Amino acid sequence: MIQQGAIQTYLVGTDGLLRSPFLKEDSQILQMRIDTEQINLWQSEYGVHDETVPTTNEDILIYKNSLGKDVFGLHVDIDILGVHFALVSEADMLLVINIQNAIIEKTLIITLILLMIIIIVAILSLKMVIETLNSKYTVKMR
Repeated sequence: MIQQGAIQTYLVGTDGLLRSPFLKEDSQILQMRIDTEQINLWQSEYGVHDETVPTTNEDILIYKNSLGKDVFGLHVDIDILGVHFALVSEADMLLVINIQNAIIEKTLIITLILLMIIIIVAILSLKMVIETLNSKYTVKMR
C-alpha cells in the first residue's frame, strides 16, 4: 500500500507559486512557493526566459522537494492559451527503492523455484536414461 504523500502531483505557475493543492491542503494555493531543481529546470525551459527553446525530452531528477524529502521528480509543461504551468510529479525515494527491492526479491524467489524444478527434472530424466541403459546392457550380457 502506498502511504499518504509518497506520490505528489501539483501545478506551479511561472512565478513559482503553487496552483493546486499540495498534500490535499487548499490553503497553500498561491501562498506556497516551490523552489526545487525540477521547477528551476522548467522555468529555464518555459517559464522565465522567453529566448529558450522548449524541449520535449524531460528528465527524471533526484532532489529534495519542498518538504525536504528526497524524491524522484518529473515535470511536464502545460500551455493553456499561452499561459504556462508546470505539472510536477514526485515520488518519495524510499517508496521507489522499496518497490524495487520487492521486485528484486520476488524475481530471486521465482528464479530459485525454477532452478529447483529444472534440477529435479534433470535428475529424474537422468535416472530414466540410466535405468534404460542398464536394462539394455544386462539383457545383452545374458
